[in-house]
Amino acid sequence: MTYPPQYPYPGSGEQGPKRGPRIPRGRSRSARQTAAKPALGTPTKIVVAILAAVIAVLSVMAVMTTVDLWSKAISNETAYGTQLSADHYDLQHPLIDLDPKQEFTMTVSPTVDRQLRERSDAWGCTFLCVYADADLTLPVNLKHKMRTMSSTSSRHNRGKSRTYDLVVNGNEIGGWGGYGQYWLVQWKDGDGEALAKPKVTYFTVEDKRGAALDKPRNPILSVGEDGIVTVSWDAVDGAKAYRVQRITYNPIHDIYETASLADTDATSLRMDSYDTDGPCGEDGQPQCDAEEQARDMNDSLDGLVEQSEDEATECADADADTSEYLTCLSWSIPNGYSREQMDQLQRQFDPAMDVSRGWIGVMALDEQKHESPLSIVSLDSVAADVPIDEATYANVAAKAVLSQRNVARSSLDEETQRAAATYHVTMLNGRTKAIYKECRQKDPERYDEAIAAAIGIQATCTVPGTKYTTEEWFQSVKDLEHYQDKVAAWNRTQTSTLLQPAIARTSEAAGAVDSRPIGGNGVEQYKPFGSSEYARYIAENLLAMHTNIDITQYADVRSAPGWTDVVEEVLVQNPYLRVMAGADLSGIAFAQTDQDGSQILHVHYDPQAQSRRDAFHTRVMQAAAEITAGPTSEGAAQIEAYLARHAAPDADASAAYMSGASLASLAKDHPDAWTDGALTTGKGTDSSYALCFDAIADQIGLSSVLVTGWMAGGPHIWNRVLLDGQWRDIDAARDDAGDHATDTYRLKDANTLDGHTTDTRWLLHASIDSCGGTGSKLEGDDYQTAFADLYDAAKPPQHTSGPSWTVPSLPPRLALEIMAIAYLAFTIRFILERRKGGAAARQAFRRRMVALALAAICFSVGFCKYGDMSNTRGIVALLVALAVPPLAALWSKPDAEDDDRHTLRRMRRRG
Repeated sequence: MTYPPQYPYPGSGEQGPKRGPRIPRGRSRSARQTAAKPALGTPTKIVVAILAAVIAVLSVMAVMTTVDLWSKAISNETAYGTQLSADHYDLQHPLIDLDPKQEFTMTVSPTVDRQLRERSDAWGCTFLCVYADADLTLPVNLKHKMRTMSSTSSRHNRGKSRTYDLVVNGNEIGGWGGYGQYWLVQWKDGDGEALAKPKVTYFTVEDKRGAALDKPRNPILSVGEDGIVTVSWDAVDGAKAYRVQRITYNPIHDIYETASLADTDATSLRMDSYDTDGPCGEDGQPQCDAEEQARDMNDSLDGLVEQSEDEATECADADADTSEYLTCLSWSIPNGYSREQMDQLQRQFDPAMDVSRGWIGVMALDEQKHESPLSIVSLDSVAADVPIDEATYANVAAKAVLSQRNVARSSLDEETQRAAATYHVTMLNGRTKAIYKECRQKDPERYDEAIAAAIGIQATCTVPGTKYTTEEWFQSVKDLEHYQDKVAAWNRTQTSTLLQPAIARTSEAAGAVDSRPIGGNGVEQYKPFGSSEYARYIAENLLAMHTNIDITQYADVRSAPGWTDVVEEVLVQNPYLRVMAGADLSGIAFAQTDQDGSQILHVHYDPQAQSRRDAFHTRVMQAAAEITAGPTSEGAAQIEAYLARHAAPDADASAAYMSGASLASLAKDHPDAWTDGALTTGKGTDSSYALCFDAIADQIGLSSVLVTGWMAGGPHIWNRVLLDGQWRDIDAARDDAGDHATDTYRLKDANTLDGHTTDTRWLLHASIDSCGGTGSKLEGDDYQTAFADLYDAAKPPQHTSGPSWTVPSLPPRLALEIMAIAYLAFTIRFILERRKGGAAARQAFRRRMVALALAAICFSVGFCKYGDMSNTRGIVALLVALAVPPLAALWSKPDAEDDDRHTLRRMRRRG
């Protein structure tokens, strides 16, 4: 390098051209500078060593996190199984151990954004929702919020381009937590249009509560002879106590409640073992006397009924502006209704609106009161059998028919006698159940004929199936006896006598596995039925009378229903199994155990189970031989006619049931009335008619299922057959006219039989829609449409949908570990280049570190704002942050010319 005359040679003080610094021949300036680089000092070595150690530790942590994720990863088959079918849902890859504060988002149109901001969380759930059960019926306690993002891509469009996000996360205190596993469902697209296949993602969250207990398995609900609900469950190893909770959900009223009912060290709990203030006799509470227990009757569950059928009837009969009608206004009506709509709703009973869905949850507690995940069981299975209150309005009307106390019942007409004998009870499904009172003379030893002739006699009346009692007056002992005879006769004519006993349990130890796969059990002659592979597998092995059934391949699926739910369907839908189990289901008892990592369903059979099965099969084949029309509508009519000719209603069994006889006594005294009696003994209840119809239909190739529900104030069962691709209902018991069958209840469209209301106890919930559904307006895909109609929301205009909800591709911890490793590695590189370079390298080092610091701060702020990597913006932010170090290295790279210029400036300052 040479210097022009006007520049002095550094250090000479002279003018004129001078030679630059001498460079040895054959070596470049950069080579000379490289040779002159100083060695690393001890402090620098220590810093580099520390950073390298940190990188090594983070790398090990990242590898461990990756291995942990890989070990926990599950396939779609494991997550969804056959419970959620790819034919109906767009199944996403399952996510394991997410952060409890996880958020999920979906982009919506501006119109939908405005609508959602004015609505409740329940309405937001029709777009994006998280459920605690694979049936997608129980939304967890979640929070919806709207988030608006403005685009600043250009100076002219700044603030004008926006995206609108619907964000869903867990409750504000603990986030997601409590259930152990969840199902995220997107029902609609960003424009509010229902998706043909809703998007479903199974996920779990990391347990940070400190409990190492498993959740209680196999919660089962049963109803006692007095109408009280009992929940029982399997013991959990290490549990010191159990906490029982009630969960309530009503989307129309936007109600989601979780209430703790009681803590207990037992593995079962009766709903009347505590009063409204706490457990009776515990924690300073007095013992609940019989009057208190009878008055409340499952008091902890009555909050599920917003408006009962009895209350709606009272409102319908009340004149506007009267005090009775004003009482009707006390229950809440969702916003969005006109005055006329509100008036109509208050005067009619709609189970979908007036009754909330309910679940009982059980969790195990350790010594520190840490909670296990919650195990839940739906109250739907017992709602029709659980009394919660007296139907006051109906009872007042019934009592009014007796204008005088001392009137002879026998002098009244039949209709008036029935009305006076009926006691009305509100059940957990909101409906009014009519029950004939069983009356006995009060204090017969103190009977005085003269007093009785003057004022009559007093009787104590019980209400079968409840703990309610009343006091009634009769004109004489003869009048009371007449009443008792009448009640017995009326009970004999009842056909709504469906029994729903709880599954029997066995305490026997399991033995060697003897189950076989589907198709390998040799039981096709019994036409085994299951709405899923899981159910079909259990049905076949039970019909083959295998005692140790390995259910691991089905039960281990995360979305699989509980084995109790599967067994309940199997026992309802397979006539031969119901015959084997008997009226009270005691003929087949179950227990689920774990053996060497496998889940085994141990089964104990009654000694007479096989002979009952074979005898019933013989009678079914004889009946099927007389059906000549095959699997047609005429064939269904022939089955009805055959049953009418060969069977009659079992009046004695119906009377015993209506009088409140126990299940054990019913099974002992009338063993065939609820099973095969219509074919084997010529007498049966509605259950026997439906069961025999189903068995015969299966043999002639007519697809048939049994349907449970409600009719004439009581539980009932009938059949549903598939003809020409359409499900049609048929009630053989109601069509029995003696020597022939009428067509009053024959082959009507599903859910349209007069007076019949379908419930959800006859199939696994996920399968009901494929068999005609229940007719509820809040069922399946119609749930979303009904909800939108409910709020009378305007249909949004068409927009190009933004991206649907997105989920993280890696957990936040791994993302931070990756970023830290990258930043520290480049920091070491920058330190080395600084020490081995000149002044320009030091300046470049400062610029690089500033860039890294700014990028780290920006990413950290974004991470704190969003809480995790729950959306595409988070992933993009991580990629941008990882791109900063290499870009900084290229942007601020020092070179030899920079060093020369810096050296020149320094020498000039010294000169």
